[in-house]
Amino acid sequence: MRKRTQIIMALLLAAVLLTACWLAGRSWTRPELREVVVAKTDLLPGHIMTAADIGVISLPAKLALGRCYTQPQQVIGQTVRKSMQADEIIQSHRMGPAAGLSYPQAGIGRRLLTIKLSPAQANGGWLAAGNRADVYLIPGKGQEQPPVCVEQVLIAAVLSPHRQSGSEKETPVASDLTLCLDLNRTEADRIISLLPTCQIYLSMVNETAG
Repeated sequence: MRKRTQIIMALLLAAVLLTACWLAGRSWTRPELREVVVAKTDLLPGHIMTAADIGVISLPAKLALGRCYTQPQQVIGQTVRKSMQADEIIQSHRMGPAAGLSYPQAGIGRRLLTIKLSPAQANGGWLAAGNRADVYLIPGKGQEQPPVCVEQVLIAAVLSPHRQSGSEKETPVASDLTLCLDLNRTEADRIISLLPTCQIYLSMVNETAG
């Protein structure tokens, strides 16, 4: 009799446990998932993001903390501000231009190159930021290479002597000028490679718009 009672009690306990498990399963709901953009590789400041740098994973919404990106298009083309490791969730405060100067006419692939020219080489100093010029590189004596012309180069800034941009009544200066040129990577490489053997002359673009 005693043994029979123990068996019945064990069966009742098992039934209670199974019922509890079944009820718990019915009350459990699947967590809401959210897609977030992650880094596929380690990323350093200054890197411009491409599709190859990012992936998308799904996380419970409660774990996707901070200002995350949910679409790759939100990240592609942006600049990395703070270093990130592979598989790290990309958050908005880690993206954007690095601290420093904001240059005018900034764009992907642009380079700024500073050169120092005499007035005779730079249109007598009669120029200002925003003007465009054809940059001629003239080989020195004994050099067999032909002259090279880089056309329609934007003068991003006149750094020395100080000139007010857009003033048409200024008298051309007599001292050397330090100019900052806005170039693409190929133009910058070409000019820098020829500087040791060439002199630079500017021919200012004086064309009407249209």
